[in-house]
Amino acid sequence: MSDKENLQPLEENEAAEKEEKNFEYDRTLCSLCQKKAREEGSYYCEDCRTKMMKTKIKGGSVVAAVLCVIVSLFALMLMGANATQMVGLLEADSLLNQGYVNAALNKVSQASEANASLNDSDFISGLSKALGNQTIFTLGYGETAMTAKIYAKGYTEIDAGGYVVNTLGEDAVKSDLRLLGMRKFVKAYNGYNTTQEQAYSILQNYVNAEAKDIPYDDLIKKLDALKGQDGVENQYIEYYKCYVAMMADKSIDTQLEFLLKMEKEYPAGLMIYGPTIADYYYRSGDYAKSVEYADKMIAKNRNYSSAYEQKVMALLAQGDADGAEKVCDLLDTAENAAGVASGDYTPYSLRANLYWYTGKYDAAIKICEEGIEASGGDSDIYRNEAIAYMLKGDYAKANECGKNAYQFSMNYGDLTLDIINTAALAAGLAKDDDTYKTLQDYLKTYNYEISTVVTDCLAGKKTVEQVFITDGGVIS
Repeated sequence: MSDKENLQPLEENEAAEKEEKNFEYDRTLCSLCQKKAREEGSYYCEDCRTKMMKTKIKGGSVVAAVLCVIVSLFALMLMGANATQMVGLLEADSLLNQGYVNAALNKVSQASEANASLNDSDFISGLSKALGNQTIFTLGYGETAMTAKIYAKGYTEIDAGGYVVNTLGEDAVKSDLRLLGMRKFVKAYNGYNTTQEQAYSILQNYVNAEAKDIPYDDLIKKLDALKGQDGVENQYIEYYKCYVAMMADKSIDTQLEFLLKMEKEYPAGLMIYGPTIADYYYRSGDYAKSVEYADKMIAKNRNYSSAYEQKVMALLAQGDADGAEKVCDLLDTAENAAGVASGDYTPYSLRANLYWYTGKYDAAIKICEEGIEASGGDSDIYRNEAIAYMLKGDYAKANECGKNAYQFSMNYGDLTLDIINTAALAAGLAKDDDTYKTLQDYLKTYNYEISTVVTDCLAGKKTVEQVFITDGGVIS
């Protein structure tokens, strides 16, 4: 190659550099060519803009476009997957509006579990780590809000407030405007707790006292004096006055009077006083009123098994076995609403109650065994099986079931006087003195005695049939 050929490019470069140094950018000319005027509203002249429109997209731009599509599709996938879980909350709301409280709660749980499952998958877990351990799928406050709504509508605002405080904390509810609708639940919860604390400070020294040692009039006056105090909710005072009447062994009518007054002052508190009112009417022989209050509670919460139990007992006492069986069928439906099993095993004990009351002892035992297998053990199912065996005359089996009922209730914290007295009667009939004494000693620690219904039966003054059939099964 000649020196002339080598020299030529250098000369051209020097000229270009000189031209570049002298160049001044003109903002009125095309940004690309800097020769022609810009079109109005554009950075480019007409010729350059036309060329740009005709230029084919090169590889880098294609990759960018594809990436945009992929990211968009991924975002849609995430949104779609999360929307699937949000549908669970909508289904829960629908079930709640139909009164299926347990099914609604289970729908929320299913949605939460589905979210957790998605977050645990390898791909989503890896993505979460890449994003600094961010949670990809979440129901946010929707889960808490829906659960609180279910508790408030199916039970009380107190239950809803307790759930919110235990889940989020009271400070979060106070500071976050998104939780504004939950503040009334927290207020109800705090008001109930404050009233309970104040009432307990008055009653605590008499909880285990004998009826004759209860200063009834004095305690009633002190409870009334709490009304109007800071943080105290007046509507709960009548409930504690009823408790004082019970401790002082006042009549059922006296106790009932306090609860009926509470009902007038606090209609929304049905699930607080309703079960006791239904029970008092049953014990006093007013079975129609007992059914009335059971129906009120079922209308509010179609999964409230205690109300079904009270209604079945009242209907059987009225001689309406067909009506009682229909109630059992309704509970079966409620416990499997929308194909969502509630996990409650009351339908087994409820139907067992129906069977043994109508003389179908073997059928009662069979349904109890099915319930025990399904639940892994349940104190109320064991209690009903014990009753069926006692009515059948198999006291050894009854004693075994009675002990199981007592043990399960001790383990799970649902021990009642009905369970203790049923177990005591079974033990007494089976001549199991050790078990009978254990139950007797347990009651004595709380200043209670084995029910006179039990002791009368063991003394031959009553038959088992009279205890559970003729007298309505009031054993505590």
